[in-house]
Amino acid sequence: MQGIKVTGNLFWRIDEKEDGPFKAYTNLGSDISSDTPRTANSNLQQQASAIVRDQIANSKLRTIMKDRNAVVVAIKEHLQKVCKGWGVHLEAVEICEVLISSHSLFKDLQADFREKMHQHAEMIKMNINTELAKFRAT
Repeated sequence: MQGIKVTGNLFWRIDEKEDGPFKAYTNLGSDISSDTPRTANSNLQQQASAIVRDQIANSKLRTIMKDRNAVVVAIKEHLQKVCKGWGVHLEAVEICEVLISSHSLFKDLQADFREKMHQHAEMIKMNINTELAKFRAT
């Protein structure tokens, strides 16, 4: 809804405590024993995507753009609750990139900066014109 795209990484492993391996096998399927557990990765990716969308929808844009650590902590906290029931332990959650994909949102965010730069340029132009007028008068 905010017109942004977030990319990141999720690092996980099977939880070795208690019945973690059994839960992982039961919830994520037998492909967890392969080098590339596609089902597990897909399930975790879908769950992480849902949590990220929720965090983005309920956070201020400035927080998402500037304070990625707060967003990562919230994502990891929510996702760890889900993963624990699956027999999975989250090693790390990273946000690699936050892009503004909405042209109108980007333009709106740039409006204040552009206006300040325009005012600054106008002031410089006025000062130069004043100096030129003084120079021509002498």
